[in-house]
Amino acid sequence: MPTIPFYRDGFTYPAADSLNTIIQENNPCAQTVFYMTWGRKYGGEQCIGSYCSPVFVDYFHMQDSLASAYMYMTLSNNALCAPVGISWSNSITNGDPIDLFAADASHPSLAGSYLAACTFYAAIFQKSPVGITYNAGLTPDDALYLQQLAEATVLTDPEQWNIFPPVPISASFTYDLDESQASFTNTSVNASLYLWDFGDPITGVQNTSSLENPTHHYSGPGTFIVTLSAGDGCRNEIAVDTIVIMETGIRDLTEDEVKIFPNPVINTLSIDFMHTDIFHTYSLINLDGKQLMNGELNIHKQKAQIKGLSVLPAGVYLLVLTGENSRLERKILISN
Repeated sequence: MPTIPFYRDGFTYPAADSLNTIIQENNPCAQTVFYMTWGRKYGGEQCIGSYCSPVFVDYFHMQDSLASAYMYMTLSNNALCAPVGISWSNSITNGDPIDLFAADASHPSLAGSYLAACTFYAAIFQKSPVGITYNAGLTPDDALYLQQLAEATVLTDPEQWNIFPPVPISASFTYDLDESQASFTNTSVNASLYLWDFGDPITGVQNTSSLENPTHHYSGPGTFIVTLSAGDGCRNEIAVDTIVIMETGIRDLTEDEVKIFPNPVINTLSIDFMHTDIFHTYSLINLDGKQLMNGELNIHKQKAQIKGLSVLPAGVYLLVLTGENSRLERKILISN
């Protein structure tokens, strides 16, 4: 139908517009993809009833007509195109080393269907299909050739098919503490919608906020996991950090007052105290807020060690040391 002017202009184009409208009304985050089909192997005149296409002299003549129609539908609907017909064109230009057509010179062979699938994979995921292990019964060499063909067709210049990489979204934030009140500064990129969880369930509905830069008064001392979900209404990214609210009269020691080394650490973490204040306990918390290790500190001559860290997965952890009049929070990196 896209090659027959009467049906193309009176039916195909309006139907494509209507279908895309229905899709967007039901899900504004959906992306319409137009399936550019391929021409008949030998071209020829295509008729439906009394309405006919031009007499196409060969495959490429007919494919040009199909490509023009599908790209018009793609661009007029701000959609993307899976250029299957162009993948076929490129194979035929190479001498058609693998016959893509069934016996009727119109429908696809197994190889033709596989090439179509690889083209869709590259267009939808914007990734190369080269290396996919499923070959649908084709020989490994034939499957690899068709994967490479789809990769070159789609990914050499994806913008010609109206395929653009999604705008990256990153979620991040900083905060300042004034006793038990935290002021959050959103530093997310390419986001317009925010949902905060302050990790303070005692405050109920006040535990969350949709403001860009909220403040929160914590209900009491403790360690709280703050989560920010930032997105554009279709995609979201998550950022997590830990806030420690201390009791009145407890101070957080500075790096000049206590030395924690080595950092990164593999197995044993050493702690040197530069004054008479001592800590009693320690805990290690991952970035999801889960306490993975804790215990009593054995301090001798203002020195202590935490051993056995190599059992934890490599990554960043929050080390919290607590005592009667002191509290210390440091991020450490465990490598193994």
